[in-house]
Formats: sequence, structure tokens, C-alpha cells
Amino acid sequence: MDLWQAAQIGIRRWYITLPAIAAGLAIAFMVSSGVDPEYRASGALFYKAPGVNLVIADGVNQTEIPGDALAPGTRAVAQTSAARLDKQARLAAEEQDLDADFIIQIPDGQVPHVTIDVLTSDPELSVDTLDFVVAFARDDILARQFGADQRLLNDVEIVYQDQDAEEDLSSRSRMLIALGLVTMIAAFALTVAIDGYLESRGKSSDEDPADRSSGRTATSVASEHPANADPAVPVPSGNKTLAQELEDLEAEATAGSSTGKTN
Repeated sequence: MDLWQAAQIGIRRWYITLPAIAAGLAIAFMVSSGVDPEYRASGALFYKAPGVNLVIADGVNQTEIPGDALAPGTRAVAQTSAARLDKQARLAAEEQDLDADFIIQIPDGQVPHVTIDVLTSDPELSVDTLDFVVAFARDDILARQFGADQRLLNDVEIVYQDQDAEEDLSSRSRMLIALGLVTMIAAFALTVAIDGYLESRGKSSDEDPADRSSGRTATSVASEHPANADPAVPVPSGNKTLAQELEDLEAEATAGSSTGKTN
């Protein structure tokens, strides 16, 4: 049986399928409601290019152009910093009993920035972990440029940083969706099983009720039909067997032939 046949049976037996789905969804909702919520704290860091200005003079006017914050070199710095956050910051966070499963991501595009997401079951732990990762990123990039010309230093600017964690119910939604799918499959499987049982009962009900109540099988009932009975053998008259009749006929023939000779 394929999925299409199962779907047809489920639609035909809707009075079984719909209550089963409703009961399963109610159970799924109760189970998913018992899942503890998670708490998310997010932040974003922008990597600034060195603050070098370029002055262009055309003999009359002077135009000052600030350093290009979108330079490819600055984006490479952001990528390097993200890689170190993904490795060194996780190890350091684990040593301080913080959450080491935070998410580091460099969004698509040319803007050199990194986003940080911390998702835990404790709102305070989420905020503390985010504070640690942001501080680690700033200290790490400055430490790796120690001794360089101050005019050529890259820096990190905090675009935003959550001070309070927000409740995240996505885990409940994921569980509810998963249980809902399982409920749909189980409801159709139950409908197919009941349909098969009802079909088998319908076939057996075609038999004669009297024959079923007496315990006789279809074979025994058919054997009792006159058309299937053994052919009747005529019984010789005078309760004599066929051999006895033959002997009497022979004796009469012998006696008749003897009388003819005598005459």
C-alpha cells in the first residue's frame, strides 16, 4: 500500500482519522507546553579600519577623505577575529563556567561585522556569556596589534549588545511541529488498520448465520447438497444381492434347457 492509498482510506474513514488527529494534537500541545523556554542574548561588533585621513588638494580647495571602513583588509580582520572567537573564546568561556555553545556569524556582504547569539535556559547565563565574548573580541584584536603604529590600528565598535535576555520559544515550536507530524502519520496508520479489520469482518458476514451458529463449515454444508450426494444404487427385490439374483437366473436357464431335451 502506497501513501496515496493510505490517504484515500484516511479521507474515506474521516470519522476515524479526524478524532485521532485531534486527540494526538492535544497531547502534542500539552507535551510541548511543558518544555522549558530558552533565553537569547545577542550582540553585533563592527570592525573599524584605521583612522587615516587622505587630503586631496587641487590648488584651490582641499578635500579630506576618511579611512575606508569597508576595506577588504578590515573584513579579513573581522574573519580572523570570528575564527578566534569560535575557538579560543569558547575554551575560555568553558573555563569560567559560561555557555560555550554561543553562535558566531559573519553576515553576507562587505560590511566587516560579526554577530553573536547566546541561547541558554538561564537568562543571566546568556547575558554573562555575551558580555564575556564581546570583551574577549575587543581585547583580542588590540592584543594582536600591540606595538603597531596607533594610526594604523583596527578597532572594534559595539553596534548593539543586549543587557537583558529575551525569552525564546522556538524550541517549543519545533517540538510541537515534530509531534504534529508524528500524530498525522499515526492517525492515518490507525485508520488503515481499522479499515482492514472492518473489511475482513464484512467479508465474513456474507456467510449463512445459521451455518456459523451450528459450527458447520462451508465444506460440510456443500457436501450435504443433493447435487453433491453419492448416487443411489438400486436395491434388488427380495432383499437378494446381485450375485444371488445371477445364480437364480442361471439355475432357471439350466432347468429350462434340461426340460427341452427331455421332451
